Amino acid sequence: LMGGDEMTFVDITFASLAALVLFPDGYGGGAVSVRSGPVERMAPAWRSEVYALRETAAGKFVERLYREERLRR
Repeated sequence: LMGGDEMTFVDITFASLAALVLFPDGYGGGAVSVRSGPVERMAPAWRSEVYALRETAAGKFVERLYREERLRR
């Protein structure tokens, strides 16, 4: 996000806040109970918004962070 090779607190904060809308795979990390159902069970209008946001550069960035960095140790 900041244009560097290292992940920063800005990247983590952005991904954390965007996850409330994007529901990326790995959201919650099993540490919390996610009360919202999977995207497939959302109302069609909201589901289409989520899918559209996931296709933006920002959405793809968030999904990549959750996929590649979320449980990395």
